[in-house]
Amino acid sequence: MAITITNGNEKLTITEGAESHSYNRDNLSVGTFGDYVLLFRDFKEHRRFLYTDVTTPTSTSAVDLRDEINALLIQEPYMHEVAAGEMTGKTVWNKFGYNSDVDTGAEEIIASFGGAFNPVSNVITTAQTFTITYNNGTDGLGTTGALSLLFTYIDSSFTSQIGIHTLGSTGSDVTSFTGLGINRAVVFSNGGLGYNVNDITITATDDGTTQAQVPALGSVTQQALFHTQINHNFFAEWLLINCRKLSGAGGSPRVTIRGYSWSRFTLTRYEIFRYEIDTSVENTLEIAPPAPFTVGGREVLYFTAETNTNNTVVNLRFTGVEESV
Repeated sequence: MAITITNGNEKLTITEGAESHSYNRDNLSVGTFGDYVLLFRDFKEHRRFLYTDVTTPTSTSAVDLRDEINALLIQEPYMHEVAAGEMTGKTVWNKFGYNSDVDTGAEEIIASFGGAFNPVSNVITTAQTFTITYNNGTDGLGTTGALSLLFTYIDSSFTSQIGIHTLGSTGSDVTSFTGLGINRAVVFSNGGLGYNVNDITITATDDGTTQAQVPALGSVTQQALFHTQINHNFFAEWLLINCRKLSGAGGSPRVTIRGYSWSRFTLTRYEIFRYEIDTSVENTLEIAPPAPFTVGGREVLYFTAETNTNNTVVNLRFTGVEESV
């Protein structure tokens, strides 16, 4: 597809096929990056250009981009640019989690702490502190394990925040900050081992519900759950699921994976994804939909697993961009 640039007295126009994108010259200077999106039948492609010349041209005729007269197309992948912080108002999130023991009877959340997840009671409605429970013989003050944690959480205004908590020596601490949900907690410092020795479980202090867990030896939360902040959308563009039998008899499990969006506004759960995996046929599924799963502001995205065989292991990872609106 031919790419041309028309550098007029007032605008810089980039034309690629039927797509045309114009930029005011007054808003461009040497070194300025511009962004545009090409829409194709089956996918979209994000492009960037670097403006390299702001002199007033003598002609408004189209020039071939290969001549590099007025702009340089940047072919860096879109996700790389967002992850590098080069796209204002956009953040890449890689979420990953597992449930190492899904049993029959009811669907369980795909998170290291497992069990049933009822958003009516598990999603916090009133901001509160978090209680951190840990083994003070292996983690906490004076140990070689985890010494402090860094949290990424949603505050009372539904805005993403960063908080650091230094573990004490009693085995149970309460954070100084309050929040409505935790997107990630990581071991921020340790006493020499390089990881947390035992599980570190984080609950809502008032509600008593499990909000996150840093599993033993992992140093980071493992949960297929994401809280979208206010005035943002989350676009999940890639999903990977793996299922297998952990131990014991029972053959190859049939596992139903469900994705839900819980709206804090309507207080309603919406099923947005379902897939059944027969592990006698396949045990790994990778999805990169042509249009992303879209989750709006103040919504909670989470995944569950239901199985017909005890001791089923489910691993899930998804990637997306949270973007301000």
